[in-house]
Amino acid sequence: MICLGSFSSRSALVLLLAATLAAGCAAQRGVSGTASNLPLIAVLPLENLSAAPVPLREVREGYIEELKKAGFQVLPDSVLEDFMERNIVRYTAGMDETTAKVMKEETGADAAVMTSVELYSDAPPPKVSLSSRLVAMGTPDILWAGGEGMCGDDHPGLFGFGVITDQKTLVRRALAGLSRSMAQKIEGQGRVHGKGEKGRGLFGPRAE
Repeated sequence: MICLGSFSSRSALVLLLAATLAAGCAAQRGVSGTASNLPLIAVLPLENLSAAPVPLREVREGYIEELKKAGFQVLPDSVLEDFMERNIVRYTAGMDETTAKVMKEETGADAAVMTSVELYSDAPPPKVSLSSRLVAMGTPDILWAGGEGMCGDDHPGLFGFGVITDQKTLVRRALAGLSRSMAQKIEGQGRVHGKGEKGRGLFGPRAE
């Protein structure tokens, strides 16, 4: 014999759990769904200033992933590569005002991320040092600048459980730190200067 009261209670519990999970997922999406409040950025190829070989493409791809998690919209590589080839852009650690204006006009990018690898060592404990800045297109003002330097044994913790021995993990943490710092700075500027019609902060609505 089926107890309807017990069945109804179990059904209500299942529905409640489903609603809770759905709300949690929506909240998680909201954390990374702030792209409309952050600018469209071009992530330029990285500059290697270290004395060691660096997998620059891999590090850049990791940076792009972390920037997207932070809420930024990232200019597609195909668009960036076409622009750089068409305008013969070779130096990626800086940009003059003329090139910045042309980039804004041709790609629609609001800003460009320029990054240098200053230290890179996978010898235990691994070490990495990165410096990065976000430069506005149109007028090459520096909107944000930051750096992250890490060593695998910075925070060894109890019995050394906090030691990082994998270089990729260390680099990813540094990139995540840079991305969060950049997002916080730009979002703060947006609150100070007021939101545009489409929620684009200090950059204002992008021309269609």
